[in-house]
Amino acid sequence: MGACKNILVAVFGIVLAYFGSNIAYWFLVDGPRCPLPADIQTDYVRKHFDVRKLQGVWYELAYHDITQPISVCGCERSVKHYRPESNHIFDNFTLWCSETQQYANLTFNLNGHPKGHMHGHWPWLPMIVWPNTIVALGVDKVTDKYNWVIEFQCVEYFNRVAFTGINFYHKQRFVKDGELEGMMEIARQQGLGHWMDSGLKVHVVNHTGCTYPPVEQNLLELFEQY
Repeated sequence: MGACKNILVAVFGIVLAYFGSNIAYWFLVDGPRCPLPADIQTDYVRKHFDVRKLQGVWYELAYHDITQPISVCGCERSVKHYRPESNHIFDNFTLWCSETQQYANLTFNLNGHPKGHMHGHWPWLPMIVWPNTIVALGVDKVTDKYNWVIEFQCVEYFNRVAFTGINFYHKQRFVKDGELEGMMEIARQQGLGHWMDSGLKVHVVNHTGCTYPPVEQNLLELFEQY
């Protein structure tokens, strides 16, 4: 528990320092604002996104995200479950940090937001709202299920960008040669290149040798429907 607490404190400090430095920098250079969701989404997402199909077990293949320290964390996985009664997505995000399994249970509120956009809440930093946009989706031509997704988070303070995050998720932890590169190219086509090339850039996750916490059987049965 001590190691876990130390990691949480470190992440908290890193994120707050990152927010502060970004705000100060963009004030000096009159930096960009967060893009509108519709400006970075594919036509398919804007017109046809189905939140029920976002449910399931997702492996993070790559990311641009200061909340996941590259040098000490890995094996990132997201288990997303939609609850229609509240119109929220519950995201059980797990990762290994310094040989310790970490849990980051996030919730995403879809109420009052355009298709494919939601506001996230993270217990580790409850004072921050994390606007999250579904940028692009890979759709299986046979089953019509989603097999990959690109998400983009952008947080503003004082009308300046304080944080950006990009997540490249796939239903498979190991993918064919060129598939992740194709996802990154689509992200650039949708206007995320500036963010992908800034700061920590994009880190590719190696899932070799990873172990993950079990997923409840009732959720696995639900996910099979979508």
